[in-house]
Formats: sequence, structure tokens, C-alpha cells
Amino acid sequence: MTSLPPAPQPRDDEPLDAPTWSVEGLAAALREDPVIVQEIMGNGQRDAVDDALTELIDGADFPVYVALVQSPGGFADDRPEDELASLLHAEIGEDGLYVVSLDPDVGHLGWQTYGAEVPGKWDIYGVNAPYADDASPSAAGAAAELVATALNDAEPLPGDQLAEYRTGDLWVDRGSTLSEDISAPTEGTYAVVATGLGVGVAIVAWFVLRTLARWRELAPGAAVARGVPTGTRPDTVADTADAPTAQDVRRRAEKELSVLDRALLRRSTAGLDPAHEQRLDGSRTAARTLLDTTAEQDADLLESLGALVLVRSAQRLLAQPSTPYRPCFFNPWHGEGTARVAAPVGTGDQVDLPACERCRRAQSRQALSDPLLVRGRLRRLRPYWEGDDVWARTGFGAISDDLWRTVLEDRRAAR
Repeated sequence: MTSLPPAPQPRDDEPLDAPTWSVEGLAAALREDPVIVQEIMGNGQRDAVDDALTELIDGADFPVYVALVQSPGGFADDRPEDELASLLHAEIGEDGLYVVSLDPDVGHLGWQTYGAEVPGKWDIYGVNAPYADDASPSAAGAAAELVATALNDAEPLPGDQLAEYRTGDLWVDRGSTLSEDISAPTEGTYAVVATGLGVGVAIVAWFVLRTLARWRELAPGAAVARGVPTGTRPDTVADTADAPTAQDVRRRAEKELSVLDRALLRRSTAGLDPAHEQRLDGSRTAARTLLDTTAEQDADLLESLGALVLVRSAQRLLAQPSTPYRPCFFNPWHGEGTARVAAPVGTGDQVDLPACERCRRAQSRQALSDPLLVRGRLRRLRPYWEGDDVWARTGFGAISDDLWRTVLEDRRAAR
């Protein structure tokens, strides 16, 4: 039997009761004890909170993991708890309810649910009576209420139990007295979860991405070769009516993400295969992360397009999980790649790439050629797939099954 890795030790300048966790270390600790409450998150009564949460989940019909910990850093500014909950599930590899809070002062929760036996993520949200205007829930109290609601088959809690979580001495917010004494984690303490494509797929992707400069042979791009752009531009000047600005794409992504969130509030994901549910949650989280990186006026075209593709991938998983969304490889702004284009790979080989109907027909009609162009060295316009970034490596998800993982890992590695 393989032994579990030891839990990480605190830095020299940290109190022993407030270690800085990596994802792997926190997952290993949760395997041993499904409730982890740091002193800073324990509302002044860490041991009692830990005991009460442990007693609450004892005898549950499905696994429950609760992590109320100081943030290790490296997450998106918006809802980092959701991101950590998804990563903990990926690391632990067991279906169940994952509840995370990283903020002792506000009490925000992130949670993910996996498996047919677990109530859907949004089924356990907003079930109970709304908080009073002057309520100050602690992270511990909010976690206890959410877990208890899930264990109650997503039905409203009895009034006395609900009142205990919202007004009881153990659960109400007492204010943090430790946050000023605990140093922020050092940069780099967040460990990257090792994931990726299989070796065979990775090799194919590598050759595709390194040889697709020959797209000019598939759909001759004479205008690009002359330096006179006819396709989508990575700045605010559109060359054609069809070419969006970064702001156009970002606004579209934000709008479609709002639609997705409303759909998730109305519909349970409990019936989804766990792998599909994880991909849906991960895609939504990665899209939100990209959109929160910059303000609208500073939007990046590639990241905005990536967010749009991730939202559409999540939408497809919710509506039709057996048919994954694949964008047009040559220009994701064109939409779904419902056709296929044979691209040369290596010597004498070829691979079929998802393409929209326009890009498929562009093989024989140069006027239809509209690849996604970016500016490289010396401001030269070139197809995006000639680059070395996450979008070139994945084709915006056209040749990658887990775009969300790759994006989140890329974001953390860049920090």
C-alpha cells in the first residue's frame, strides 16, 4: 500500500496552528481527517468548531470534505474557494461534497458536488430562509449550514437548527484576531496539480501546432503574407465587419456566463457523470478566472476568446454532455467546429481538425480565409497557433479535452 505524503510543515515565521497548505498537502491531510479547520478560521473556538463539523458529517451517506484554511495564494481574485474545491476533488479523486472557505472575515464559501448520491451543487444553495440584514455569518457557520442542508437532502433545515448556525455562540462571526499576526504565504507555495494529455495525444498536438503554419497551403493566406490583415485582430481596430475587438469578445463571454449561471441555479447537475460535472465546474471557474484578470478596457483578445470557449464548453456539458464543444481551430470566434479539415503533420501524415464551415470552404476559396491573427515579433501578424502560449498548445480546446485544467495551471505557473 502506497503511503500518503506528509502534510506540509509551516514556515519558520508561522504559528504552528496556521500552516500554509499546498493542494497536494491539503488533500493528503483531508484523506486522513475530512475536516481541516485552522485557528484563524475557527471563529475563536477552532477545536469546538472542528469537533462539531466532524460530528455533523459522521454517518453521512456520501463523503464530505471541509477545509477552512488560510489561502495559499495563486488563485483568481473572484471566488478562489470554487477553484480550490475543484482541485481538491481532482487530487483526492473521490466523489462527494467539497466545502472550502479561505476568508475568515467575510465567510465566503466555495463548494463542489460530485456523484449521483450527492445533491447537486445548486440544489443546496438558497434553500433556507435568507439571512437577516444584520447577520454576520462566520466561515464555520456558513459551512455548517451548507453541509447540514446537503445532508438533509437539500431540504430546508428545521428552524431551531438553522437559528443555531446563524446565531449560536459557536458559529456567529466574532471578528478575526489572528489575521494581523499571520504572514501571507510566500510566492510559490501553491503546488501545481500535475495533469495533461496522454503522451500520444501530446505528440500529435505538438506536431500539429508546429506545422500548422502550412495553413496557408490549406487556405492560401496571401493577404497575411503581404502583411495586410484580413482576419480577426488582437486590438481595437477591426478590418472587417466580422472581426471583433477584445472588448466585444469579453462582453459576449460575460453575457453567456451570466446565462450559464442562471441555468445552473434552475437545473441540478446531479445526474451528470462525475467526470462531466468536474469538467463543467472547472470550465466555469476557469472562464471566471480569465474574465477577472483585467478590466474590460484592458481586455486581452486571446484570453477573452478562451473564456468564451470555456463558457460554451460548460453550456454544452449541461445541455448535451455526450457531445463536447469543439471550437473552430482556425478561428474560435467563428463558433463550433462542425466540419473537419485535414492538416499536414510531419512527413506525409495528416490530422483532422475541427473547423467551421467557412474555414472548411476556405481551402478552395481564398476570399473566405479568416484565421485568428496575432502580432508576434516585429509586430508581424501571424496565425495564433504559431505561438507558444496555452491557446496555441490547446487550439482553444479544439485539440484538448481538458482546456480548463491547462488554463488554470498556466495561470498559476505565470504568477
